[in-house]
Amino acid sequence: MKTSPKILFTLSFFLLMQYGCDDSVTNTIDESNLIVNSSFEKNGNSTLFGWKEGLNANVNFTNDTPPGGGNWAVTIESEGPFPRTFDQLTTKVKISPGTFKYQLSIWAKYYIIHGWADLYLIKPDTTILTTSFQINDTTWENYTSIVTVTSEEGDSLRLNLTGGASELIAGRTYFDLCTLKILE
Repeated sequence: MKTSPKILFTLSFFLLMQYGCDDSVTNTIDESNLIVNSSFEKNGNSTLFGWKEGLNANVNFTNDTPPGGGNWAVTIESEGPFPRTFDQLTTKVKISPGTFKYQLSIWAKYYIIHGWADLYLIKPDTTILTTSFQINDTTWENYTSIVTVTSEEGDSLRLNLTGGASELIAGRTYFDLCTLKILE
């Protein structure tokens, strides 16, 4: 099978736009949770404030929330063959230089197609996956991971929420109550 240079260029361009050109880094006012808008709402209204939608992301709000989840959660539809690239919602947080333990906690579930939650360390010259969850429950479940991260000035952490991938059938992954805390 021969791949067209035009297709490779287009795919490379979209990946560069998704991962190489995002300079917006958000911080939270609440020091215990580094993620802005962890429950996808403000004053009872649904919002994606602090989050960035991927190029082909089909993100919707739902009133189906986990215990303590407030009024809104998000769903990310799995409609395309490229997981972890286009069908996602992302947020970045600035982190202090040094070695710290972080706890990532996310409430999630899926319908038909599994999704993921990935936490990356973003350095000026590289991106490192620090932890990943495959969402494998059809009822609301809390996914938690503790990671040790050594960072330098200018590094950040990026959380990607992904709806999964399928060319044949549609599905969705639900997310809510996303927290990232420094433990030490």
